[in-house]
Amino acid sequence: MQSARGLLENTRGWHDTLLYWENQEAPAALSADIRVIRGSLNAMRLEVDSATSKFRL
Repeated sequence: MQSARGLLENTRGWHDTLLYWENQEAPAALSADIRVIRGSLNAMRLEVDSATSKFRL
């Protein structure tokens, strides 16, 4: 359960970091990279949510 909570905190931290970078005026190439990272993070968050729902965290 501690590992699951750690994953939740980690994904929350990455989410906040990406929000910050998405709000910056970044060059197009960096913006494209941020979108790719956002897609990966969203997929990971769905997996974490699914796994942790089994533990009712």
